[in-house]
Amino acid sequence: MAWAYQTSSTYSVEGISVAVDNQGYVYTTGNFKTQTDFDPGPDVFNLDVVQLGYSDIYITKMTPGGQLVWAKK
Repeated sequence: MAWAYQTSSTYSVEGISVAVDNQGYVYTTGNFKTQTDFDPGPDVFNLDVVQLGYSDIYITKMTPGGQLVWAKK
């Protein structure tokens, strides 16, 4: 892997799984408990939890170079 990034959140974000497809796109899954910025660059891509105090799951798709393609919950 040529890159790494950290999400921005006021609470912990737990990564569970990482997979890479045959084109080099990276998919990550995990859970988060508060609004979290999943864009590793200067832009902001926030996901909000459905209900405070409870975890939501997420999945992200990153380019082979580490840019966010999308994040969903």
